[in-house]
Amino acid sequence: MSEPAGSDVDDEQVRFRGTDRLGGDLVVTDRRILVGEGAGRVVDDVDREDADSVAGGDADGDVVSIPLETVSELTNQSIDWFLLLMDVAIIGFAILSLDRTLLGAGAFLAAGLVSLGLTWRRRGRVRIHTHSRPKPVDTYPEDREAFLETVDEVLAPIRAERPPAGDSVGSP
Repeated sequence: MSEPAGSDVDDEQVRFRGTDRLGGDLVVTDRRILVGEGAGRVVDDVDREDADSVAGGDADGDVVSIPLETVSELTNQSIDWFLLLMDVAIIGFAILSLDRTLLGAGAFLAAGLVSLGLTWRRRGRVRIHTHSRPKPVDTYPEDREAFLETVDEVLAPIRAERPPAGDSVGSP
């Protein structure tokens, strides 16, 4: 569950504090996004200089700090419909194969159910693409709409300062 922000950490204001469905905390401040187990503790307990050193994760590797200047794109995926339909098709094939071979049908049914469970668990994924990381950071906020709205509000001034895509130095 998320709570509206308002607490100040040094000159950093917490805009969003919530939880990830798969475990961990989500915190959005004026300067960064913190993702992972103990992200709220980093904002609450650590002074600004130490928190900036958490850029790649803390000693346990649990907290990821993403400076807002490095965020290039946010993608929101409600559910992977292709995988969902594929899983249902595999389960249907398994049910239709029950009269031919019980062992084969059981294997297809188990594979389809496991894949369906994993696909359902990954619903509501928000991917944070950055310039500084080769892979995007995946998070599954419980209150996805509030998280996306807050991140858009915080990123608006940064996006306004960036040059438009394709506009580079030296181009005619």
